[in-house]
Amino acid sequence: MRKLIYRICLIGLIPNLVISQINFNVSYNGYSNDNLFRSPEPIQDFLSDIHFGTNYKINDSGFSLYNNFDVLTYNNNADRNFLINNLGFNNQKSLGESQFSNLNLGGSWNLRVNQDDYDYYNYSQLYGYTNVQLFTNFFLIKGGYNYRWRNYSNWSDLSNHLHNAFLQINKSFPTRTTIILETGFGNKSFIGKDSITTTVKTGRGNGQMSGTAEITNEIEKALNTSQINLLARLTQSLSNKIGLYIQYRKQISIDDQTNYQNFDDYYQDDELFDDPFTYEIDSYSGQLTVMLQKLYKIVINGNYSDKRYISEIAFIDESNLSNINELRKDAQTSFYSTISKTFIINKDWINSIKFDISYVYTNNKSNSYWYDYKNSIFSGGIQINF
Repeated sequence: MRKLIYRICLIGLIPNLVISQINFNVSYNGYSNDNLFRSPEPIQDFLSDIHFGTNYKINDSGFSLYNNFDVLTYNNNADRNFLINNLGFNNQKSLGESQFSNLNLGGSWNLRVNQDDYDYYNYSQLYGYTNVQLFTNFFLIKGGYNYRWRNYSNWSDLSNHLHNAFLQINKSFPTRTTIILETGFGNKSFIGKDSITTTVKTGRGNGQMSGTAEITNEIEKALNTSQINLLARLTQSLSNKIGLYIQYRKQISIDDQTNYQNFDDYYQDDELFDDPFTYEIDSYSGQLTVMLQKLYKIVINGNYSDKRYISEIAFIDESNLSNINELRKDAQTSFYSTISKTFIINKDWINSIKFDISYVYTNNKSNSYWYDYKNSIFSGGIQINF
């Protein structure tokens, strides 16, 4: 059956080859991380990401197919190496005469595969989105919806449905100032049953599976939680090559509490380590972007976030929960900077080469022992587009 489907798809694509283009890219990024597991007991490691990408676009149609394949390896924790593949499509249709009015839709299928000791991180994921952008005489309006189904094949209690919808108003002025206002709604529901007990082996602090530490979460009801997001951004073009924005974002939980909690074993899965649906937040950020001559680009970003967790009790030390049931609170400061340079080649076999160097610093102050940490990451990479 799979071979038949493959042949049908291939036959359907052949007539379009003469009016389409196929692009390939390969890249390597290396990350020197001084606190790999975001722990109060830091462990340093070097992470490598080898990426292979393909994009198939039908000219003048707005339709494209893509596939991205990544191999992630650790220098000192090779048993944690894993693969990720992302296959999907995007399509854009014009609405009216304005180039800013269009309909966008797309979808993707993701797969993550880990080695045997950490196969509880394995998942497959389906994702789809649609959004509309309309340009009027007064402002630009955007609205959309996306849905995601993620299935943890060896951790079924955390498999979940995720729904998000948003509405945005974008207003520009002759002073090259733009104001963006956005509101959104999100809902996340887990595949849980009444009175489920989930035992998870974790590597507290150093991320190693010593078999001595376990977390047991007793789920008393089906997990379902919703939130509202509010965003305000002010952007200013300082010149033709310099832009600045400042932003405020607020996240409000509609539910009084949720039984789903984060886990302290961070393994390149932010959703398990610090799921946005487990906290409320006030976040303040700013970014400066500078485009220099000959395709040099510099980006500097800073962020401060005040997080208030809905039902997660703080750890007073490495093994004990707060005896007064104090909820977890985090104050996170982060800084990000990158410089990149693109060389346009335009040869028969190669289009461009891009180099980049980045630095990320995070200081997470928490009243819960396992989430009070600092983290610095230096990275560099090269991407070749064919």
